[in-house]
Amino acid sequence: LYVADQGNNRIDEFDAWGQFVRAFGWDVAPNGAPGDTASDELETCTTVCQAGVSGHAPGQLAGPQGIALDSEGNLYVSESSCCNGGYRVQKFDLTPSGPAFAWAIGTGVDQGPHHPGDLCTAAYLAEGDSCGAGSEGTGPGQFSGWPISSFIATGPDDTLYVGDKNRIEEFEPSGAYKTAIDFTGGGAVGEAPEPGQVGGLAVDPSSGDLYFSYASAFNTSTAEAQQPDVYELDPVTGKLTGILPVDNPGVIATDGAEAIFVLDKEIFAAGQDPRYHPNRILEFDSAGEQVALFANGEFNNGISPTGLATGSALPEQWGSAAR
Repeated sequence: LYVADQGNNRIDEFDAWGQFVRAFGWDVAPNGAPGDTASDELETCTTVCQAGVSGHAPGQLAGPQGIALDSEGNLYVSESSCCNGGYRVQKFDLTPSGPAFAWAIGTGVDQGPHHPGDLCTAAYLAEGDSCGAGSEGTGPGQFSGWPISSFIATGPDDTLYVGDKNRIEEFEPSGAYKTAIDFTGGGAVGEAPEPGQVGGLAVDPSSGDLYFSYASAFNTSTAEAQQPDVYELDPVTGKLTGILPVDNPGVIATDGAEAIFVLDKEIFAAGQDPRYHPNRILEFDSAGEQVALFANGEFNNGISPTGLATGSALPEQWGSAAR
């Protein structure tokens, strides 16, 4: 289990039993502790850790938030456009000895002199290039201002999907830009999505279909979200194939059994409006029918959860009673 620890500018790793394994980031190992290095750059701590140093050098993290793994165990991290973030996504190769920076993508992350542009790799660094923060952009492979949410995901073929304003961009595992699914339609099933900022994003690991929600503030006076519902999208055609009814959608997760889980954020409605509900999680089947509701009111209301993930199976030791 990997956690984007935004407040500490690092990535934390836990095992299946919830035990802390390690964390990595810049200068996360205190002086003299296991994992400490002379450079105090990308380090891995195990027994004693501290907050990472925020910044935009290769492998350094500034406001990490979105996180995804591919089939080979490589880790992708998006850095928020708030909190001094870098308008970029970084890839780390995870090894038993620790993570290694693979690449970063974003507007102008490679500052040259050999390969200036929107992709900076470890190989380019070895040739003498400099890699830093990205900036806001709207071109292919560039990113606009992002909300604080989870909007990156990997597909069955390890395509990286990154939600952006009015589109979802696709990248190869190498960091090379592939294409974008543009939001230029009317938003009905059979059409392209309507324009808007992607707020939540997940991929069905079996079919490869995308599920996304829009980032939009909730209107407390009307008790309505500006852009409710979760949308199922065929990444090949760029057309919507289904709409899941959700009042105030947040983060999304899928599992290997074609189930979709959505955080339905609290509705702040004055008085006794029947549409009010606390933070809760809805489960939908592959046909788009709601089949379950979880944790209705068990989360801290006023602050919505910002992460959601599923496990394909529980450890055998847990037994059937725990399932």
